[in-house]
Amino acid sequence: MQLTDHLRVLRRRWILIAVIAVFGVVCAGGASLLSTPQYDAKSIVYFSLPNGTSGLDLQAGSSYAQSQVESYAELATTPAVLEPVITQYALTTSSNALAGALSITVVQGTSLISVVASDPSPARAALLSNAVADSLGRQVTAFSPRDTADKASVTARIVTQAKKPMAPSSPKTKRNVIAGLLGGLLIGVVAAVLREMTDTRLLDAEDVKELTNAPVIGRVVSGFTANDVALRNVYSPGMEGIRRVRTNLKFLGVEQRPLAVAITSALSGEGKSTIAVSLAHALGESGQSVLLIDADLRRPAVGRMTNLDDSVGLTTVLIGAVELDDALQSWGTTGVDVLAAGAVPPNPSELLESQAMERLMKEARARYDVVVIDTAPLVPVVESAALARMVSGYVLVARSGAVRSQEFAEALSTLENVDGRVYGVVLNGVADRRTPYGYHPVDHDDASGPTSRGSRREHKDVPVAPQQTRSRAKRIPVISGSTAARVTH
Repeated sequence: MQLTDHLRVLRRRWILIAVIAVFGVVCAGGASLLSTPQYDAKSIVYFSLPNGTSGLDLQAGSSYAQSQVESYAELATTPAVLEPVITQYALTTSSNALAGALSITVVQGTSLISVVASDPSPARAALLSNAVADSLGRQVTAFSPRDTADKASVTARIVTQAKKPMAPSSPKTKRNVIAGLLGGLLIGVVAAVLREMTDTRLLDAEDVKELTNAPVIGRVVSGFTANDVALRNVYSPGMEGIRRVRTNLKFLGVEQRPLAVAITSALSGEGKSTIAVSLAHALGESGQSVLLIDADLRRPAVGRMTNLDDSVGLTTVLIGAVELDDALQSWGTTGVDVLAAGAVPPNPSELLESQAMERLMKEARARYDVVVIDTAPLVPVVESAALARMVSGYVLVARSGAVRSQEFAEALSTLENVDGRVYGVVLNGVADRRTPYGYHPVDHDDASGPTSRGSRREHKDVPVAPQQTRSRAKRIPVISGSTAARVTH
């Protein structure tokens, strides 16, 4: 992975990293708050040899004391030193437990020993430190060699008495919180990288670029539905994404006029029908004559989304029951004509591969500037690929986080096998991170011109009534196998 890849992982997985980092801070802070405060009290014991008057004798005695001071430090945590302390103060602890509460260190290059006692009580910590230092001095004196006058050759003196500490030595809450934050960030980054390596979902344009050279021609925000079109919600972020798709298609299909574009996806549920309906509406807004065909003959959705009758439509025309003009319905106010799916047939693949379908597409492309076809997903079924020779190209819809790379690659491979041209990919369901631009539609009914924020009129969403300007044929409820067989191949 290159540096840019690592930065992309951090950008995409920042929520996971932040959650783990916060969890580390909470754990560290909680552990500090729940732990019992400990207080440290320190006393210092000095060891020397009192005998000798000359400088040579004093130097020799000092060297001897320094050579023995390591042994005295070890002696400080033995029962010989601690049991007298336990007995004197009637402590309810053992010598091993008391030794665990002590920190005995030798001051480097000296004959000084530091005795630090830790305890939840500051007064008790000071008492234990002084008591152990005093007991250590007595035991060292008792164990040291005697001279001819039966005097100890080593003496001990407490040069620093332990005092009651004013602040606890632990827990160090600030240090623990910082450590928890850094540890959480480290674990979060590792988790993010592992998640990225094991997650094969398509999330953004970078994932698409790794699988195909086809450009991402539009991003449609999550929550966008066909209601945004039906209710004239033309200023929604979703419709802005659809208009971007429309603009890019004009440039990509400039040599394919009239343009016939099939809208498909790898899997069902990725929003291809919503994109197809919305794109047809946006193309109609630009003044072009548009025909929207529902060629998903397994799960047709265009009729439901446009609130049009879908009992007569594509399948009815293909079997020769009605003419194309009799099956067309006008939708909305932009002059978009809709050819619904019609009755669901038992043989959708044969119908879409038929010569009747080829003739219909030739007629449609001769009469309209743009033909938009909603087709079935490519991975579960194969009939969408059969339209490759009849259309200018495909637009592949991929829902962010719903389709995996292997499924998307399989859909691309299906189109490649039939020489289907992929105009581009529309990422559907992406997070809307844009800042609102700040403009509002002008209320032309307000003769006073621009108004203040408080007096601006509200624009109500009014459903668009379908304009059915063309006649419809009688209802044909079912296409039987014998009827479908009449289609010429």
